Amino acid sequence: MEEEHLTQLGSRQIHAHLEGEAVANGTISVERLLAVLENLQLAVRRIGESIADSKRRPHPGRFRRTVEEQTSLRLVQVTHGSWGAVLELEQPVPQTRMFDIGEEALTVLLESVSDLREGKVLTLSPAEQQIRNLVRVVGSGVDALVLEGGPGRRHVRFDAAVVEQLPPTVAPYLSGRARLSGRLREVDFKDHTAELYDASGRMTRVLFSPVQEALFRSAANMMVTVEGTSEEKGTGAGHIQAELMNILDLREDFWQSPSIRQLAEECNIGPFSRDDIDKADFWPRDQDPEEFVRAIYRERRAGSVRDDDSR
Repeated sequence: MEEEHLTQLGSRQIHAHLEGEAVANGTISVERLLAVLENLQLAVRRIGESIADSKRRPHPGRFRRTVEEQTSLRLVQVTHGSWGAVLELEQPVPQTRMFDIGEEALTVLLESVSDLREGKVLTLSPAEQQIRNLVRVVGSGVDALVLEGGPGRRHVRFDAAVVEQLPPTVAPYLSGRARLSGRLREVDFKDHTAELYDASGRMTRVLFSPVQEALFRSAANMMVTVEGTSEEKGTGAGHIQAELMNILDLREDFWQSPSIRQLAEECNIGPFSRDDIDKADFWPRDQDPEEFVRAIYRERRAGSVRDDDSR
């Protein structure tokens, strides 16, 4: 039954399957369920946003909501045996189908998971943390995690031995002065920290002061530039103490609808008279173009009368 269903997986679906004593009866703990589903969803979302940024399409407002919709996963089926779930991307609405990045995000996700499985360092993965969190579900009664689906039907299996040999996370930044740009996420006003994801998906923790709280509150989930002192710990975890933070002014003109007058002003088009229109070089100077047009209409009317008479 499991294999029969997997042969029907579409390019917009991903199947997550767990094996082991903890899921042998087809059930799963709520904690593990959330770990699998939340990290899969976050990974696809991070990758989708990174794809949109790489295509030079900033997505505030409407386009940002479109990216979120296109990378939203729905739980469409729970499979039996051990435990498994089939997740499917939302179908894009017709108005945004030409910008659909959902399947591309699934492809990048499965390629990144496969790279991690082969021991490669995910220095360019926009969802490295979510992928590592997903893989860590293996253990304490879960012997293996299997992911399959997406365009091309990739199949990746992680067992405990593979998880133990995963390469460490590489710290993206060195100590000293730094100026970083990226999307600001996970703003915590209790600890005064946030996460900054750059264009490649690498995350740097941002520390800010209580005085900067209002500024960071207004910048949550937006593209920003942060300047300050950066430090790298021996564990590879880096952070930056924010001294300056600016919200990047990214506008998507595609989604705006300027008036005809605005378009004319942008193109430097002004009013004109008939004298401004030059006659074509091939038109005889002694012939009136208006008379030529009138002659055409006379011929058409005469032809219509002849047709009526013939009937």
